[in-house]
Amino acid sequence: MTEGRPFSSRMAHGASAERDWGLPDEQRAWQSRGSRGSNVARYSRFVTVMKIVLPAAATLLIALLILFSVAGRETEQVAVTMENLGALNDDRQMVNPRLTGMDGRGQPFLVTAKAVSQDGAKVPNVMMFDVSGDVSLQNNSWIKVEASKGLLQSQEKRVTLSGAIHIYTDKGYECHTDGAVYDIDKGLLSGARPIDCQGPLGLIKANGFEGMREAQLMTFRGGVTTAFYPPPRKAAKATAPLTSPPQSSTPQEAAQPVAPLEPVAKP
Repeated sequence: MTEGRPFSSRMAHGASAERDWGLPDEQRAWQSRGSRGSNVARYSRFVTVMKIVLPAAATLLIALLILFSVAGRETEQVAVTMENLGALNDDRQMVNPRLTGMDGRGQPFLVTAKAVSQDGAKVPNVMMFDVSGDVSLQNNSWIKVEASKGLLQSQEKRVTLSGAIHIYTDKGYECHTDGAVYDIDKGLLSGARPIDCQGPLGLIKANGFEGMREAQLMTFRGGVTTAFYPPPRKAAKATAPLTSPPQSSTPQEAAQPVAPLEPVAKP
């Protein structure tokens, strides 16, 4: 598969290549036209879901990091609770923090972590461990994100995610990778590590990806492979060949057996 081409165009190209050589030309043309249209539509839905899932998940993951980096500011839409606030050497650390609130689109979210620590007072670098986040979208669906580690570098305005990163949705889609970087200024999420995404309509595998927050555009790069799972076609009803006369459906209409004729004696 050629790299750099839009995923939707590759899907459309793949769908147009399907042929059914067992049908007459006219019937095959109409069936192929309808099949291509439905397959491309399903591919487009699949790609649209993936475009939204990863950027939204990245925003969710960094919500707690950004809040912690600007400690001292409080908003009416965000609440933070914690089981314990202590100090380890020169580090400030929150244990089992819990963040609830709404994002810029008014969608409620919940983020929890095993621990969050902030190193240094002048140039804070914030590290979060075993983070888990849930966000409820405006269409009543949800996204769940889990990550092993997240490092916020406030001067660079960059968040680096590492370890196991898992993204799940209520529609049955999920993505797995082990490294990503989020540029806060650009709203760009990118990864140079393999990523696997799968769902009811198919799967995508790539060696890297980039996603823009505002444009909600996701690009997969390097060794991209895709598979599409079309729904099973409805089997046509079989018709019995007209090689024998129709049988009666009721006993009253059934033909009565005819007795053989008896020989007639000659006078």
